Amino acid sequence: MAPSTVLVVENDPTTRGVMDGFLRRAGHRVLSESEGEWALGVAEAESVDLVILDQRLCDLSGVDVLRRLRDGARTRFIPVILLGGKPLDAPGTLN
Repeated sequence: MAPSTVLVVENDPTTRGVMDGFLRRAGHRVLSESEGEWALGVAEAESVDLVILDQRLCDLSGVDVLRRLRDGARTRFIPVILLGGKPLDAPGTLN
C-alpha cells in the first residue's frame, strides 16, 4: 500500500515542522507550507489524501482555503482538519 499524502498548511514554522516530522515518521508523504494559494495549487496538482489546515495563514484565511477546496471538482472530497483558535494565554480564555 502506498503511503498517504498529507498536505500540511501551517503558518507557524515550529508547529509545521513538528507535524511534518511526526507524519513522516508515521510513514506518510508530507507536503508542507505556510501559504494558502500554494496549498490550493498543490491540492489540484497532487493526489492528496488529507489536508491539515491552519486558520491563520500568510496570505489567505484557512476558511477561505477550505471554501475554495470545497468548490473545486478535484478537491471537494479531500478530508480537511482545520486547526486554530485563540492561544491559551489570550484575554478571555481559560488558564
